[in-house]
Parts: sequence; C-alpha cells; structure tokens
Amino acid sequence: MTVALIVKWVASPGAHDDIADVLRTMRERSLSEPGCLSYDVYQSSDDPDEFMLVERYRDQLAVTEHSETAYFKEYVLGRALPALKSRQRGFYTPLET
Repeated sequence: MTVALIVKWVASPGAHDDIADVLRTMRERSLSEPGCLSYDVYQSSDDPDEFMLVERYRDQLAVTEHSETAYFKEYVLGRALPALKSRQRGFYTPLET
C-alpha cells in the first residue's frame, strides 16, 4: 500500500540556505529510487526557516530502503538534523473510499 511521509523541518537561525541545499539534493536523489513515487519540498512563504516535505513511496519497505541509502545518512542524518531547530514526521496511507 502506498505510504505518504509528511515532514516539517524548522532550520536553526542562519541555517535555512544549507537546509535548502540538502533538500534539493535529497529530492533529486530520492526520485531516482524505484520505490519513491514523488518527493516534493516546500519552503514557507512566511518563514524562510520552515520547510515541508511531502514524500510518497510504493510501500513501507520503500521508506525503509530510502532511509538506509548512503545519501540519506550523509545529507539528512549528517548535515540536516544537526542544523534543525525542530523536526516533525508523520506517516499516512490513502483513505479508503
């Protein structure tokens, strides 16, 4: 079943340009994964430190595979997380009609 991962990142003061660069790289690389259906990144119009990620994966296994890639470990765990003020994540599945 398709899984959506909705993530809100708030950059630490002065780190929003670095976070934006990380997210551009992550989007490009993630979209090459066979299990990644979409990877959209938004920056708040009101607060440049706030980012929203809307990621869709084929299934939960694809999410796990994504988090085990070398670039996820380098860019998200190594570069982004230390530069964030906060991070919220939620997993969602399609609403049955």
